Amino acid sequence: MVFPTARGIALALMGTAAQAQYSGWDKGQVNSTMCLWKLPRVRDTVFIDGGALSWSQGMETGEYQRGTEWDPKGQVLSLSLRTSFTIPQNFTPLFQTHPKSNPSKGEISPIFSDGSLLANDDRFLLYGGVYPFSDSYPDPPGDSVVEFQAYPAGDSGTADFSPAFADEELPRDVTRYLAYGAGVSAPSENKAWYFSGLRSPSGGVIYEGYGVPEAVASNISDTLISVTFSDKDGDEDTWRNETIQDKARGRGGAAGVFVPVGEQGILVFVGGATFPEFAYATHKSENPAAQKSESGAFMSTVDVYDIASGKWYQQKTNSPSASPPILAQSCAVAQHAADLSSFNIYVYGGYGAVDKTSDFSDDVWILSLPSFTWVRGLSGTSDHARAGHKCVTPYPDQMMVVGGWIPTVGKDCLLGGVIQMLNLTSVEWMDGYDPEKYGEYGVPEVVVAEIGGDASGGATAKSPSGGWDDDGLEGVFGKAYATEKIKNWYPYQAAESTERPNVDDEKNRGGGGGGLPDWVPPTLGCVLGLIVVVVCGVGIFFWRRRKALRRASMIRDSVQSGLK
Repeated sequence: MVFPTARGIALALMGTAAQAQYSGWDKGQVNSTMCLWKLPRVRDTVFIDGGALSWSQGMETGEYQRGTEWDPKGQVLSLSLRTSFTIPQNFTPLFQTHPKSNPSKGEISPIFSDGSLLANDDRFLLYGGVYPFSDSYPDPPGDSVVEFQAYPAGDSGTADFSPAFADEELPRDVTRYLAYGAGVSAPSENKAWYFSGLRSPSGGVIYEGYGVPEAVASNISDTLISVTFSDKDGDEDTWRNETIQDKARGRGGAAGVFVPVGEQGILVFVGGATFPEFAYATHKSENPAAQKSESGAFMSTVDVYDIASGKWYQQKTNSPSASPPILAQSCAVAQHAADLSSFNIYVYGGYGAVDKTSDFSDDVWILSLPSFTWVRGLSGTSDHARAGHKCVTPYPDQMMVVGGWIPTVGKDCLLGGVIQMLNLTSVEWMDGYDPEKYGEYGVPEVVVAEIGGDASGGATAKSPSGGWDDDGLEGVFGKAYATEKIKNWYPYQAAESTERPNVDDEKNRGGGGGGLPDWVPPTLGCVLGLIVVVVCGVGIFFWRRRKALRRASMIRDSVQSGLK
């Protein structure tokens, strides 16, 4: 379950409306639409950092052409959960940009693809990822990450602060030079993790591309990186590098979720690949046989990490009606029945990772715990399939899909646009988002048919059909999680009144970039004003935390803040 992480006070985040392409319009261009978004990094407050963004450029001739850009300024984008939208539409005007550095002072932020936003209820850290080699800026250091803090740690009420980005130093045994791992945040535990992924052969910097062999993300990492966020301003976060060798199976492109069971919750990891195409310059797996056999096992047996004990478990799954394929670079969220009798992990999209042109999925798979039962929640279509996207749950019954990329052959843009909405209860695509329209989560009928009970709970399947592979894991599920630790920040006050988005009964999600409305010019896009990032009709201040042991080079002028 993804939990929004902002507070109910009237603060707003100032930024500029997203410009039409990072580098400006081409001659003869009249509009611009977000087309593809490969590997964005998204957290529950819908901050998006990095990724290679493709644009569909509308020309005076009526033709459309596509270009892919990296943001030269390395900005963070944000999407307001107060803003209603329909699907399909041009989403470009909905995004705001927020600089991580001050270009006027010669400060440049590297542009990353992949990686993760590790977050609690106060702040997030930009961890991991690859970036394009460039002479414009030096390699990012391996011993620091960028942090954005929105509120005083633990509601300390510190008077002398202002929101901002800052560098945070890492301990000697932790590096940020990892990519294609699974990031998971648990605000209720004040912790976050980065599971496995790939590193370079040298263990050093990782570039996007394959021109420097020793800097390619190609070797599987056997680490679980964790961070415990400090409870007091001025104190350092606590980082830990834990080996997973002989405990869990490393891979690239896995998906992970936090599930509130046991004393402190568990982490569940599904999917991923051991010889993925994105590790090779040819974009073809160098060992397709092992890729298929080893990576297929990541769906038939899942890795589970108990946070309280630090112990790993592996548990076989069962698939009464259908088995999920190999899925790398999918996304996952989790929700639970009202009575906590089942915990349902939704896995959407992904691909087989043998090459870039095949085995892309548009299916929604649901892994129901504690029975560890796979159910196909929704059978998709090949033209709507995607990989490299991210998912968040703005409300208990809704999943927002952001970004993604498609095969190198076929259509040009993501069908329906870079944002999609799924109703988690009915497991049907929606035709939009309205912050004032939501419902409580209900266990889907297709899941109830396998585990018993009804939409509100009452599951009768309380253990795996083949038995527990480790009695210790059964004991973890036997302990109730203190759900009062989980803070919910919804509902969000709508920026404008709209009709409720309907579930799309016809499964018609519209066309790609060429069929979307013309882009609102940047000057008109500014009427969107101050974007509100999350919760109760408010957004957040960027604020600077004064840490004695933080780097002194904080970016004081890169962010403007103000009361709304």
